[in-house]
Amino acid sequence: MRLVVPHRHRDETSDGGGSRRRAARAFAWSTSEYIDEAAFAALLVDMSGDDESTRRFVEDFVSLWETRAQRLTNAFAEEETEAAYVVLLSIRASARMLGAIPLEAAALRMLAALQTTELLACSVQIADVLELGENSCLALTARLAHPPACA
Repeated sequence: MRLVVPHRHRDETSDGGGSRRRAARAFAWSTSEYIDEAAFAALLVDMSGDDESTRRFVEDFVSLWETRAQRLTNAFAEEETEAAYVVLLSIRASARMLGAIPLEAAALRMLAALQTTELLACSVQIADVLELGENSCLALTARLAHPPACA
């Protein structure tokens, strides 16, 4: 079953991340659908157990998501295959490190499609990547706000 998150109207002014934090609180229950906990734990190990470095990495991914999404959208609108490929590689690599497996898979599908299909034919997959990216950001924010209890 796939969670459908209603589209939120975005205000162009920043509120210091408060809106994203509020949305993440409401989203906390579905974290596991978008973030693989074992892969996320591996990131912590890769960062030598440094919670603060892991937090910064997650926060950087979340804060850069809108920019990546816009660059991807622009690359397709401007028919810039190389730019689309670079953005998708960035999304895929970061998603893999963070355990955002559905987002990684969607980016990988688009990368594969770009190698065999014209750019415009791949554009139908953008909505999936953008939705998974937004949901992954919400899940990551929720994961930071409510880490799982240690066993």
